[in-house]
Amino acid sequence: MGIVFTVTPLYIAEISNPEIRGAMSTGFETMLYLGHLIEFSIGPYVSYEVLALISITIPIVFLIISCWMVESPYFLLKKSRYLEARKTYSGLTGIKDERVLVDHLAKIEEHINEKKSGSLKDLFGSRTYRRSLMIVLVLAIVQRFSGMSAVVAYASFIFPSTIGGLSSSSYTILFGVITLLFTFVSAALMDRSGRKVLTITSCFGSFVVELLTSVYFYLSQNSIVDTTHITWIPFATISMYAGFYSIGMGPIVTTIQGELFPPNVKGLAASIVTVVHAGSGSLVTKFYQIVSDKFGVYVSFSVFSLSCLFGSVFAFFVMPETKNKTLLEIQSG
Repeated sequence: MGIVFTVTPLYIAEISNPEIRGAMSTGFETMLYLGHLIEFSIGPYVSYEVLALISITIPIVFLIISCWMVESPYFLLKKSRYLEARKTYSGLTGIKDERVLVDHLAKIEEHINEKKSGSLKDLFGSRTYRRSLMIVLVLAIVQRFSGMSAVVAYASFIFPSTIGGLSSSSYTILFGVITLLFTFVSAALMDRSGRKVLTITSCFGSFVVELLTSVYFYLSQNSIVDTTHITWIPFATISMYAGFYSIGMGPIVTTIQGELFPPNVKGLAASIVTVVHAGSGSLVTKFYQIVSDKFGVYVSFSVFSLSCLFGSVFAFFVMPETKNKTLLEIQSG
């Protein structure tokens, strides 16, 4: 998974036109949530062994299909395979005019040749690179500390055991459906509304609904209010969180990760982001149950909501807008 999360955003960014790059990057998250939904739907009804056997079929199919994937024009130019790069770039962009094609490739090649090396010294020695890395890392940490890792891991415990004739497993499946559906909304809006607007909306909306979730669990666990007749509230608020998360926070990290870094440092930067991203998710998943058992579930959701509030402020003041810009424009700016 580490390789997938490192390479895929970079590959998608390099093969996509600026007008659809956001939607293409969101497609990565869409497939991720589709995988979640498949596991949610099958998991409760089969053994771990059977689930593992079913799950392994998807990577095998992908491995076979990947044999027909085109190589990135950036990679081909970096390896001086100009004719292949021209053919691939023309096929991906639809550009047939020879002069326009040569001009585009010349600019990309010049951009690649300007920045040959790619060490840690290069990454941290440049103020622009440091800023780009800081932006992506903060958004990755905010995304994980918004609580999605914990919600996915503990969904069957968070949602009510029975209400309206549905089991907690059924609620978990519905949660997966909602998350998946809203990624399509994100794909439709990412290149229209822009990354920044969607991220602010996503973070602030998640802050509000997770704060409401925290209030519910506080009232319930401290027996301040009789909540037996409103046990549907956690599912409602967390489902709204899933919707807000999916339109912005979910896809934004993989989207801008592939956009902000130039060819010489993007592999190194992506590796760092993947490690921090995975580490943050593991911390949230590990400590959710510990904090919830010791202090109450409402404390965990309070932390999640505050993380989202910080994310909305950070996106408003710091995050750049990359909508409809070429990679050269983004990385040169």
